[in-house]
Amino acid sequence: MTLEVQVSTTAAAGSWTTAVASKNGGAFTGAGFVSEKYIGGGLKTVEVRDIVNLSDAPCRFIRIQVSR
Repeated sequence: MTLEVQVSTTAAAGSWTTAVASKNGGAFTGAGFVSEKYIGGGLKTVEVRDIVNLSDAPCRFIRIQVSR
């Protein structure tokens, strides 16, 4: 399973860029990665930031995509 946090300037299909990703429950990696903390019971919190400054693109979208 792959979990990706994706960002875009538009919600249109095909316009998304992966900021961070995790494969098979492994550590998150990518340009938007900030931190990861295990909180117990198989759960963790992950902080992700957009890879574009708001001053460069004031309208941004973010989504989570999960695939097998």
